Amino acid sequence: DGSPKIVNSDPLELSPDGKWLYYQPLSGPLYRVPTASLRDEKRSEQALGEEVEYVYDTPALSGTAIDTQGNIYMAEAQRPRITLLTPEGDVKVIVEDDRIWGPDALFITHQRELYIPCPQTARLAYNRGPNGKDLVQRPYKIFKVKLPASLGDREKVPPVSR
Repeated sequence: DGSPKIVNSDPLELSPDGKWLYYQPLSGPLYRVPTASLRDEKRSEQALGEEVEYVYDTPALSGTAIDTQGNIYMAEAQRPRITLLTPEGDVKVIVEDDRIWGPDALFITHQRELYIPCPQTARLAYNRGPNGKDLVQRPYKIFKVKLPASLGDREKVPPVSR
């Protein structure tokens, strides 16, 4: 109908130890909040808001993943690349390739491969305004990149407990 698309918070990631929820509005920046505070039903919204921490001024992201060392892999919405944000705040480019426009829902396997699905959401007609033209390049593709051993691996996320 021509109205703007609204995404309140995406991406979302849980830290490897389950203590932090990382989130951001689509355009950034990235924040985190303690998961224990989110589970505390007696905590007021104002008190919870005071516990939110700024993490990094990210660009618009279309997807993320997190490894066991707390590295956050970020699929940039406006560039064909995946960057990495370390827990120390350093940013590194992991892969940049014109074939990975619009990646989303990144996933790290136990074999230390980063899967990069490319649904090309921004190229869909309904995301291109009234009478938008479909610019999707079919077939849809999923790429994978072998991660360096220095970047952590993928383990099972610990269960959330009350």
